[in-house]
Amino acid sequence: MAVLENVKTGKKTTLFCHHTIGRDQSNRCIIEKQNISRSHAIIHWENGMWHLTDVSSNGTFVNENHIRHERVTLNENDLISFSGDHAHSCKLVNLEQPRSFLRARNFLEDNIELPDGIVFWEDQSVKTIYRDAIQNYLYDDGEVIRYVKTGELFVINQKEYEFVENEYLEDTKRYLYLIQNLYLELVLSCDEEDVNAKIHLNDLTFDLGSRTFNHLLLQLVKIKNKDKADGLTDEQRGWIKCKDLGEILSKEVMKEVDDYYINNLIYRLRKHVLALHPYGNIFAKIIERKNGKLRFGFDSAVIRKEELYIED
Repeated sequence: MAVLENVKTGKKTTLFCHHTIGRDQSNRCIIEKQNISRSHAIIHWENGMWHLTDVSSNGTFVNENHIRHERVTLNENDLISFSGDHAHSCKLVNLEQPRSFLRARNFLEDNIELPDGIVFWEDQSVKTIYRDAIQNYLYDDGEVIRYVKTGELFVINQKEYEFVENEYLEDTKRYLYLIQNLYLELVLSCDEEDVNAKIHLNDLTFDLGSRTFNHLLLQLVKIKNKDKADGLTDEQRGWIKCKDLGEILSKEVMKEVDDYYINNLIYRLRKHVLALHPYGNIFAKIIERKNGKLRFGFDSAVIRKEELYIED
């Protein structure tokens, strides 16, 4: 996310896609000085670049160049002053595009950017904020999945954050067509002790490796495939109570599995897939949860066994 840094105080301000500056209280950035116009300037994101438009009476300085009622394209480390005395000079720290983010309620903490999503623990349960295929932000609290509202509060690592929507719609990518070609491949070792997982998306393959959470995926895929074969509807397929899944996994991994263990697997899986840029938000749906139940979230999956090669 692009940031304006006050040269004198070092205070950093995250730029919104349409960031107004001036003396009026309605502005994003308020400068209460008489030589600042009520509406002084607008910094905005358009066509993959940041621009500044001066709308003031006295003009704005960009790298000592005085502009008045003009629009200029901004570059990294540009020095911007909104008055001739440079008392409120700011430096443009970077040129990253605007993103929705979690704003720290305690201004001593850093904001959390949400490029694709974030997974965290709260009240001994895994919570996830992520985007769906049409870029709406969703919140999965383990019981229900719902849309996130601007201004909604979340507690992460005992710190309070506020969700701030900051997306430039023209830049929003639409991934709906990709989901139709998305599937999970699970490969069992010959002794069926190890499970390797890969996500296939058109011509791309994302290798999840051979991790413990793959055993969770394997059981959920089996349940969903069985429900499909039994003729259950899309909405009915694959759901299983955490307690029942724990009993199945206990036999699989040869140790007692409780809700905390399953939550930990979900946490590690979600964290892993969200990091698979640039499609992590699509992959976050790999697990769906509601009312103490969960299921495999993709529509398609294949399970095959590793072939045993015997030398002549």
